[in-house]
Amino acid sequence: MKNKEELIEASKTFIIKNWILFLIIFLIFEFRQGTILREQNNKIDEVFKYVRENLNNVVAVTDSGLLVDVEKVKIDAETLNTILENTLKKLIVPRSELTQGFDVSNFKNSVDILKVSENLQYFFEHVVVQNEELAKRIPFMVKNKDKEYNTNAYELGIKGKRYFQAYLEKLRQTILENTLPHFINIYKTETRKYESDENVFFIIVDYYITMQQWKGTDKKGNDLYNTFRTKFSVAAKGYFDIRLRTRKDGDIKGINNLGLHFFELKIDTPREFDINQKVIK
Repeated sequence: MKNKEELIEASKTFIIKNWILFLIIFLIFEFRQGTILREQNNKIDEVFKYVRENLNNVVAVTDSGLLVDVEKVKIDAETLNTILENTLKKLIVPRSELTQGFDVSNFKNSVDILKVSENLQYFFEHVVVQNEELAKRIPFMVKNKDKEYNTNAYELGIKGKRYFQAYLEKLRQTILENTLPHFINIYKTETRKYESDENVFFIIVDYYITMQQWKGTDKKGNDLYNTFRTKFSVAAKGYFDIRLRTRKDGDIKGINNLGLHFFELKIDTPREFDINQKVIK
């Protein structure tokens, strides 16, 4: 018993006399642990940085064939809405554009209309599906009034082409009837309605336009025009699918980076004597 007490007393004495040594050992141990932890955190931060860079960037190929590293940017609803407005705006074409400065007044078919208008060719890029085999493998669930039906991007492309061809024919008829405005200027754009379900959308856009219709010449031979203000409305259904994006080297002009395609169109054609038009004094 006495030996045990002596051992305990000796231990206390040793610790008291050497407390500085124990403190140093403890601090060295804590410093070492902190260093290891910081090194691990730095490695984790490097891993996260690498992952973020790979998630936020993508390698793109320029038209000249160069590889470039570009940052991915999330497109918000407002930006998408602007893209839709600007794309649908291509449908508003005056007589001066379609008739090549009024030199052409007769078109045999709607394809001839498409050939002379770069704006319509650009819009056609957002209707036609170039990769038909891929399009057949991309399914869609589309709502029509209160019903839903299964289809695919290829079938929607065929449907969209029919709507677009009908509009081209409508333009051809207005040229023959001399009711398509000679000049059109858009001064205001409003989205009346926008609905989306995943990547399928429905939109109605109102374009407020000033248009001029040629009415003859004065005694000095100067051209005279009637000027009107009216509203050009477009209702459309479509979808976004990046797999169906197109490039400039396609068969038709334009570029469709987002894979935006329209498959239903309802378009008002501005005429000279629409009931809503007001003559500008």
